[in-house]
Amino acid sequence: MAKAANFTVIFDKGRTTRDHLKGITFNIPQSCNLDEKSILMFMIEEALSDSGRLEIVINELILYKKGLSEDPTYYSAHEVLPAKALRHGENSISFRVKSDEDTYVFLRISDVVLWWQENV
Repeated sequence: MAKAANFTVIFDKGRTTRDHLKGITFNIPQSCNLDEKSILMFMIEEALSDSGRLEIVINELILYKKGLSEDPTYYSAHEVLPAKALRHGENSISFRVKSDEDTYVFLRISDVVLWWQENV
């Protein structure tokens, strides 16, 4: 069967740690081949006073972990997701910040796009 790349924009506008970054839902159509890997891409702006890390959870699976920098940074990131990480229909993504209680963390996520393979 022939395949093509397709994508889903999960959200475009920037969201910060003060906003709702948990349980964001998005839909994947039946044409998505769940047996193939997909690619999550996003922009991230981070600043913190001590130490911390970002976890991205899709459908209750932690699929991305990264330590955060003490210096303010702004960059694009991508992560290859394993096959079967997605499901047809509704999916959920959360961006979780893990840090010590006394650590100040600022995080802005934007331009979240999921690339997936489609059966055509």
